[in-house]
Amino acid sequence: MSKRIFILPLDNRPCHYDYLIQSTKEVPDWSIELPKRSWMGTLEKPAELDKITAYLFEQIKTIDVLIISMDCWVFGGLVQARSVSSGTLNQALERMKLIRELKQINPKVVINVYSVIMRLTVTTRSSADLTSWEQVFQYSQLAHRSQVDKAYLADFAEIKENLDPEILRDYLCVRERNHAVNRKCIDLLASNAIDFCVFTQEDTAEFGLHRQEQAALVEQLSSAGLSARSMMKNGADEMAALFLARVLSKGKFSIQIADRYIPQGYVSLYEDSPVLENLKKSLDFAGIAVDEQAKTVLMIPPVDGTRRDLCFEELPAFEFTEEQERYYDSFKGKAIALCDLNTSNGGDLRVLAYLDDKNMFNDLIGYSAWNTASNTIGTLVLDLVIHQFYRCSLEYLRVRMIDDAIYQGNVRRVFNQRMMDRGIDIWGNCKGEKVNITLQSLLDDAVAEVPFIQGNYRYRLPWNRSFELEVEVVK
Repeated sequence: MSKRIFILPLDNRPCHYDYLIQSTKEVPDWSIELPKRSWMGTLEKPAELDKITAYLFEQIKTIDVLIISMDCWVFGGLVQARSVSSGTLNQALERMKLIRELKQINPKVVINVYSVIMRLTVTTRSSADLTSWEQVFQYSQLAHRSQVDKAYLADFAEIKENLDPEILRDYLCVRERNHAVNRKCIDLLASNAIDFCVFTQEDTAEFGLHRQEQAALVEQLSSAGLSARSMMKNGADEMAALFLARVLSKGKFSIQIADRYIPQGYVSLYEDSPVLENLKKSLDFAGIAVDEQAKTVLMIPPVDGTRRDLCFEELPAFEFTEEQERYYDSFKGKAIALCDLNTSNGGDLRVLAYLDDKNMFNDLIGYSAWNTASNTIGTLVLDLVIHQFYRCSLEYLRVRMIDDAIYQGNVRRVFNQRMMDRGIDIWGNCKGEKVNITLQSLLDDAVAEVPFIQGNYRYRLPWNRSFELEVEVVK
């Protein structure tokens, strides 16, 4: 009889839902369950927490592992957790008590929790929000940086003067409330109501208001002797997949890492720790060691050190040097998980084409190149675990290549321009038959040009914005 994992992810986006279901189709010894998708939060509405809670209390006696997003559990989703209207601190604390009750009903259930340290800015619901997004992002950084270096005091005063005071007030109130929730997570850990807690640092930078919050959490964990049962890392959207990798792993195993051409100390966009440090944390978390003799390779293509976001910028020029070709060719015949970290919010189809040209494409067991570097790493770690102990889904692999490399890397820029030419807001009003027809046509044409991806697919924008894509396999 298979064991049961119940996952409450951040919201209903494909990265929290489809990725988990599609990647684990060949996992027979675990029953992997999520709430009904209609119950989960979206850009506009919170999760139906009453229904989710009632279901869990009905089922908890036969659940072996719970993976819970605290932001969903107490606020209804990631977007809602950034809003002052999603509830007071007292309401959040009352919701957290229910986790203790679940543990009391079934003391044997392993409860893993991840909770977000709030990003440095607000949510973008429309193009009109982009100015506030940038202003709050600058404010958050300068509030910290001006304390470290007085030369930034004038810049901080200027950005504070230009910010809408109501937006700033709400943002700071939410930060304070959410930090208190994170502190309470440590109390739950200390009382053994939860078994492991990860604090994920969402979109951030080297300087920011998050630094003081991080330090306070680290101190609280250390004082309580709980450092071994917790972790702090960059990321957020990948965390359910990373916890799932940790649960599904049947023991430690080793891989190689082809990271020769990633600069040491390189920090990706929207993160505050070096990429290789985040990679090591994620591998350690899932019980994966590094051994140059291993048969599986986590391949990282060259990273030129220039930080780019494919939501706003084009792909850089790309061509392997002869030395790089010899290096990557040396892994031919080994299982390859391709981790494309050169840009944020998308990958480079030319790297996949290179592997195909070198007759290495059939060695692929995983691919990831989405959103932030830690998001990319986290879902790929799940691919590594599934390859080691189960069987990879080629269907899922193709879907990820379509999403990350073809759509995010190439098609999204063209689609965005088409929409903007029609006066359609790509950040919150991408909907309707004409929008869907354009999206389907552009992706059909793009996929048809890629010989190593076959199949029929249907596409939609799950949140009526062009930022994320949902890919459905048409049988």
